[in-house]
Amino acid sequence: MVSPTAYRLSRSILPDHYELTLEPDLRNFTFEGEISITLDVFQPTNLIKLHATELEVTQLDVSIFDGTQIDVKSVNVNEDAENIEIELIETLPVGKANLHIIFTGILNDQLRGFYRSRYENTQGETKFLAATQFEATDARRAFPCWDEPNIKATYKLTVIIPSGLISLSNM
Repeated sequence: MVSPTAYRLSRSILPDHYELTLEPDLRNFTFEGEISITLDVFQPTNLIKLHATELEVTQLDVSIFDGTQIDVKSVNVNEDAENIEIELIETLPVGKANLHIIFTGILNDQLRGFYRSRYENTQGETKFLAATQFEATDARRAFPCWDEPNIKATYKLTVIIPSGLISLSNM
């Protein structure tokens, strides 16, 4: 059993701004995502911990704001605590930093995170769509983030819809 405090994140690093791109695949009920998170680092550290669950990280980079790359020692996914721990080889200094992650996920059918839903159009055909539900702690199912109600940041969201999948006349 995971202790209740294992779900809470440190306040030594906090997000300032997210730039998120999501690309749903409504045929396979999966999605690809890419996120760049501008971080405020308040204490030097070699550990970044953020929320994520049911996501697979395929690429991860960390840099400080002058562009210097910080090498990653390990990435540990803890599905029980619903987080990712990124251990760095070097210490991340106080100031601004950037965390860039490419990831994939599943468009689940549980009405949580980034999920799939279905409907019947006027011709009686079953169609699918992607929707979101991020309260109270389900944003972590859609993208790696600081998913606590009292941690605020700004967002820029882009959703890529492959051509041919949407026909407004069928909605």
